[in-house]
Parts: sequence; structure tokens; C-alpha cells
Amino acid sequence: MKYHYVKDGQPAGPVEESELIGLGVTRETLVWCKGMAEWTKAGNVAALAYLFANNVPNVPYGNQERPKTHLAPAILATIFCCWPFGVPAIVYAALVERRYSNGDYEGAKKASRTALMWTRISFWVGLIIVLLVIAFEVLVFAGLFASTGGLFSAF
Repeated sequence: MKYHYVKDGQPAGPVEESELIGLGVTRETLVWCKGMAEWTKAGNVAALAYLFANNVPNVPYGNQERPKTHLAPAILATIFCCWPFGVPAIVYAALVERRYSNGDYEGAKKASRTALMWTRISFWVGLIIVLLVIAFEVLVFAGLFASTGGLFSAF
């Protein structure tokens, strides 16, 4: 059966199905042939499955791991700690995945480090604010307690 395929955003073909791999068609390449309702990824066409049975996808960045996004801690720090510093943490956490997917591994690592930095800043600033509020309330209560003559002064 002859297939058309998309190359550089333009339809090409028709070619025999056995020629597709040699032309650079991958599982992700859109293909179409007579009888198909619409363009479909070659990996999803049952008749072409044998072409990809032994093809192992390339590792995009060698053996380098995908950098952590730190998105969950960023969201929690934004909600529970200090939102003005948590928002940049969320923004940078979202950039990690986008940059990694676009092939910018170094950019993804930098965004990951920056997201972690803003998450930590949000946490520590929030904690310091909470401790200052508690200290202020203790001092106010102590002042009120001392000015009224103590707990049992009314008795």
C-alpha cells in the first residue's frame, strides 16, 4: 500500500510502506493513505506497526535526567508561606518542562535551580513572618497582662 507522509510541514509521497523508515518517517510522523479518514501518527497505524517494532527511541539528552520542576513545593510555598515569592517559583517550575521539551537542557537545569531558589525564599520569608507575628502577639499579651496587674488582679 502507498502512503503519503508529512516532511518539513508539507505532504510528500506516495511511497511504498517499506520505504517509509528509509525516508526518515518515525512513530510521530503523520501519514495518510486511501481508506484513512485523516492524517495519523505512523506509530498509531496498525498496518505500519511492524516498521517500528525494533526501533528504540533515542534518548534526547544522552543519559542526563530530566531536571526536577519543583512545581508541587512551589505551589505549596505560594499558598502557605509567602505568595509574592512563590509566584516566580511557579513560573520557573513551569519553564523547566518547556525548556527540556524544546531541547534546551541547560536552560531547563537553570530554570529548575531558580524555581528551587524562589521556593526556598518563599518558605523562609513566610516562616519568618509567622514567627514575627507570634512574637508580636506574645509581647502584646505580656504587656496587657503586666498592665492589668496579673491574671487574678480582679479578684
